[in-house]
Amino acid sequence: RYDIDVSICSYVQTGGEEPCIDADTLDPTLWNTEDFYTAKTTNATIACGKLYRKQCFQTIRYPVGKLHEDEYTTYQILFSHSTLAVIAAPLYCYFHNPASITTSEWTPRRMEVMSAFDEQLAFFSDHNHPAALKRRVRSYLWMLNSQYHGACSAKRDYAAEIDHLRTKMKHILRSYARHIDRRWPEYVAIAEIVHPIRSRIRNLIHRS
Repeated sequence: RYDIDVSICSYVQTGGEEPCIDADTLDPTLWNTEDFYTAKTTNATIACGKLYRKQCFQTIRYPVGKLHEDEYTTYQILFSHSTLAVIAAPLYCYFHNPASITTSEWTPRRMEVMSAFDEQLAFFSDHNHPAALKRRVRSYLWMLNSQYHGACSAKRDYAAEIDHLRTKMKHILRSYARHIDRRWPEYVAIAEIVHPIRSRIRNLIHRS
């Protein structure tokens, strides 16, 4: 119906069950790429649930040996097109495996994804995508908070990695301050980690 290079469907996490599909959600709609990315960030980022024309990968490749390889790649393809065809129906079933890499105990290898986020922030800043940049900054704060608590709760001592995560948190808060809403739960969680005393004082003032 549409002359589109990239089409996307929704997905559903499953333990093996078949999803219920509403026939009314099978018709594709056209989305502006930045609008879709900011509204459906996870769906826009994951490698699955997408159809591409072959030429989309003429110069772009998934990095070899990296965790979260889609974080390095998908946004580049999507943002090389102004419009996407999107089907709201969850036509892709994402099997939830409790023993997978992303659900198992935290290891420093999880931190590889930070370089992908850094590349994304630079891309959205350089290519004037303010809404996508703000959305990704928020995602970065959430990811750093998750990484931090994963490292703190791991059985091994990851003191150096925890210190590095704190340093990265401070850098993101400082470098992208104007893109951060201090009401975000992600910001509050990070601020309590890097500035615990300041955060407690602010909370006391707010409550008084």
